[in-house]
Amino acid sequence: MKIKGIIGLIIGIALIMSSCATGVSVRVMRPAELDLGHAQSISVLPFGLTTDEATRGLSPSEIYLARFLGYANSPNRDEQNIARRLADGITQGLVNANFMQVVPVEQVINYLRSPNGQPPVDVYLSGSFTQFNTIVDSVEVIRKINNVDTKVRVYFRKVEFNVDYQVVDARTNRIIAMKSKYTSRQSNQYDSYAAVPAVIDVIQSELASMTQDILRSLQPYEVTLFLTMVADETKDPAMAEADEMVKDGQLQPALDKFKQIYAATGNFAAGYNAAILTQAAGRLQEALEMMQALATATGDRRASGAAVAIQTEIDNANRVQQQTTP
Repeated sequence: MKIKGIIGLIIGIALIMSSCATGVSVRVMRPAELDLGHAQSISVLPFGLTTDEATRGLSPSEIYLARFLGYANSPNRDEQNIARRLADGITQGLVNANFMQVVPVEQVINYLRSPNGQPPVDVYLSGSFTQFNTIVDSVEVIRKINNVDTKVRVYFRKVEFNVDYQVVDARTNRIIAMKSKYTSRQSNQYDSYAAVPAVIDVIQSELASMTQDILRSLQPYEVTLFLTMVADETKDPAMAEADEMVKDGQLQPALDKFKQIYAATGNFAAGYNAAILTQAAGRLQEALEMMQALATATGDRRASGAAVAIQTEIDNANRVQQQTTP
């Protein structure tokens, strides 16, 4: 997997404040959940459907062709629509992130029709719907109409589906990794059958969530990490001054101030907050050493716990680096 730009551990910083403590939120990179080796290109193939009886017994290449050409189309148009939207959403997410080259599925299909030479892509994303159910159901509820408790029938739609997907080495057809995703949703209740929304309208948010989950398994992604500083218990005016600097967004001056206070007084909060601001600045190894030294000097579990958290961030950063280096 290759990055087409520069990845910084710290993507953005914002302040967070409460009545108890001040802190910063940082945008950081998380590694992809699946290890795709050094794949630099990917193609998202059409998803199989629950009614793909015609593809049983075919080779992987024949199955991919059948799905693309429509030989295995399901009579369930809702399932077809969701399968298409899922593949399109994953493809667009890969294109937007630009971590790997996204090869159009048409190029892959042309290769599969006459496989000469090397495949035009390193890995495929291939998957299938192993479950897809939708039903409009109804129940009787009691409503007060003209001050009289009255039985009223209401209607609602239930949708559930499960998707198994694999990342496949295009050269060997070996499955590199595989996962499964399940989702379900029930609509609101409506007074008439005709008012019940379509399947895609019911499941749209869950489909978007599933798309993001699959993308996170394929490529590094951003998350917000909240770094909370500890409140000073000594009521030191210098600590209050440093805290105000943080609230004003003057993070480097605040870091310098906390360091000075800790060096002069050994104030735990000053040492802790200095390490946290160092972490927020992206200097993780330095922050780890500061927090470990604080834990050793004070025996405070808050520092040792924070040191473990910083080490985890270092491990994550190393994995991101490995995944984005050819």
